[in-house]
Amino acid sequence: MINIDQPVPLFVGPGFYGDPDLELRFPPEYSDEILGLLDDEGIAHGTALEFSAGADLWIETVRVVGSAAGLTSLASVIHTVVNRHSKKRFQLKRDGGFEVAADGYSKKAVQQLLDEAVSDKTALDRRVAEQMGAEEERKEQ
Repeated sequence: MINIDQPVPLFVGPGFYGDPDLELRFPPEYSDEILGLLDDEGIAHGTALEFSAGADLWIETVRVVGSAAGLTSLASVIHTVVNRHSKKRFQLKRDGGFEVAADGYSKKAVQQLLDEAVSDKTALDRRVAEQMGAEEERKEQ
């Protein structure tokens, strides 16, 4: 249950290495609404499992990487949810620590945050590939 004195978390982060998806995390009580909006926007998505005790946020992978239209649609989903619940404060956080109070944020500002999340994912995938390459080189020696 969400405490109305606390901001509602909406977290955006990278999916698995080599996978073009982003992860969108949010409280389960928003799942029907957010999943419906993702469907309305034509965004491919799927629910992910988290194997840890006490996970309190729903995890939905969204297929928007590599598609400017997909990011615009996801920004629209987030903007719509925030505007529908104007009495609540939302916290939009990008993996890596960047966060904003989402209430009052324009769709363009939300899209910029998503663009940065995609950039973070690309950089993370590149670092993992480099580390895996270095590990393969050590194994061959």
